[in-house]
Amino acid sequence: MRDLVHQPARLLFVYFLNDRFEGKRCPPSVAPWARHLARMYDDMGIPFEHNFKSFVHYLCLDVTNGQRYPLTMRDADSAE
Repeated sequence: MRDLVHQPARLLFVYFLNDRFEGKRCPPSVAPWARHLARMYDDMGIPFEHNFKSFVHYLCLDVTNGQRYPLTMRDADSAE
């Protein structure tokens, strides 16, 4: 988008913490989401430190208290 039509663009991925629905439960912390994203990027052959990383953002929202937590790859590294 930035290069094609010369418009500022960003991508925000939103993940939920502590949410429950029909036998499912979202992770209670950022680390499980970070590990999942690291695996997903690896499976697709995309380095997490890609060229457009400054335009892609990851945010975890805790549904129990409304807190917002930015997600970074440091979160995946610290959880191993």
